[in-house]
Amino acid sequence: MILDFFTFKSMITPKIIQIIFVIGSILLVLAGIGIGVMSVLTGLGAGVGGGTGEAAAAGMFTAIFGVVAGVFYAIVGPLVLRVYCEVLILFFRINTTLNEMSATGTAILKATRAK
Repeated sequence: MILDFFTFKSMITPKIIQIIFVIGSILLVLAGIGIGVMSVLTGLGAGVGGGTGEAAAAGMFTAIFGVVAGVFYAIVGPLVLRVYCEVLILFFRINTTLNEMSATGTAILKATRAK
C-alpha cells in the first residue's frame, strides 16, 4: 500500500475529486439558499418605510427573481460541478483501462512466445 503510493501505482486524485464534489455541492446548495434568502430580505426591505408603489414593485421583483436565481443556482450548480468532476475522473479511468489492456496484451504475447 505505502509502496504503491510512493511509486504512483495507485491514484489518489479520483478520491480527492469525489471529496471536492461533495463539499462543492454542499457549498453550492447553501449559496443558492443564501441568494434566495438575501434577495427576499432585500426585496421586502425595499418596500418597507413608506416606499412608493414603484419601490414596492421593484422590491417584489427583486425578491421573486432572487428566489428563482437561488433555486437555479442550487440545482444547476451541483450538476455542472458533477459534469466537470466526471470529465476529470474520465482521464483516470482511461489510464486504468489502458494499463489493463497493456497487461493483457503482455500476457498474451508471453503465452504466444512460450509455444
